[in-house]
Amino acid sequence: MTIDTLDRLPQILDLVHDRYFDLERVAYNKEAGTVTVPFGETKEQPVGRQLIIQGVREFQYDDTEQIGRYWFNKILINPARESLVIDCDILKLELRVSPEFQISVR
Repeated sequence: MTIDTLDRLPQILDLVHDRYFDLERVAYNKEAGTVTVPFGETKEQPVGRQLIIQGVREFQYDDTEQIGRYWFNKILINPARESLVIDCDILKLELRVSPEFQISVR
């Protein structure tokens, strides 16, 4: 599934909510403007599918807890900062995105 409009963001969240990912496997390709987050059903196996965000200008996070594996809770839009925030309760991934960004789950 791929979305490119904000009104369909809940459909993506339905696919990733409470799924696990390993922060070390998150990849930011600055040249291509993509962030790829492999995720899975369980904390023990946080792989199997991928959340892919295209049109990323900047990617940052502050891993203060350093526990390695996190879960998706919310995906928020901050229009003032032109950013998308993946809220994992104790970790937030912030992506500054272009207006034509796309989000896919594969």
